[in-house]
Amino acid sequence: MKLAPLTFSILLLSLVGCDSARDARKTRFDYSPFGTSNSTTGGNQTGGDGTIVLDNGGGTGSGSGTTIPTEIDHCSWAPDGLNGFSSTSTHLGSYTVCQSKNAQTDLYIQIKNPVTNVQVCLIPTSSSGSSSVYIGEPRCLMLNDNKRVYKVNMIKNRPNFSHLPLNGVMIMKDEQHFYPYPFNQNALSPDAYIFCSQYLAQYGYGGYCESFKSVGAYTYKQF
Repeated sequence: MKLAPLTFSILLLSLVGCDSARDARKTRFDYSPFGTSNSTTGGNQTGGDGTIVLDNGGGTGSGSGTTIPTEIDHCSWAPDGLNGFSSTSTHLGSYTVCQSKNAQTDLYIQIKNPVTNVQVCLIPTSSSGSSSVYIGEPRCLMLNDNKRVYKVNMIKNRPNFSHLPLNGVMIMKDEQHFYPYPFNQNALSPDAYIFCSQYLAQYGYGGYCESFKSVGAYTYKQF
């Protein structure tokens, strides 16, 4: 089934419903790591600005960064912004994304290659066996410093799925790509992923998700 651009936009709005479409994501879910006054993420923010500044010494004090909190000390970080990352992907390069030991909705992320032109979106997922579903809205932020660990408070609010445990995350840049049949058009990656997931759940048709996967503009991490 091929969708015309207008039809895709209408279906995206109708399928997503209470979930966050692109305009809502831009105005409600932007995450600014450099100041708490305009932050819309909710929850506590590490170091007063939602980030942890790393250094090679790992000590605390003026100009020396800070010690990694115990809630994420089970993950591998890169104090110099270059070495020590736990994962790598074609989409993001080297990175670490970590789930807090204290709260499953608190995720932390650090990347080797800063992304300065678009936001990066994290979408909470739950998996069982080989299947995975998203369980809440995208949370988007600028990852523009490779020596910072960014805290992102995830929200589980997808109707009929929010009771599931958060044990994975989809990570993708908030940028446009051309998605082949059955999309056959340009779409922002988070919108394409949300649409394909909703369409699969409602109609049992996986063609849109296969199209989304074929572009490869995402990274999936299971905890």
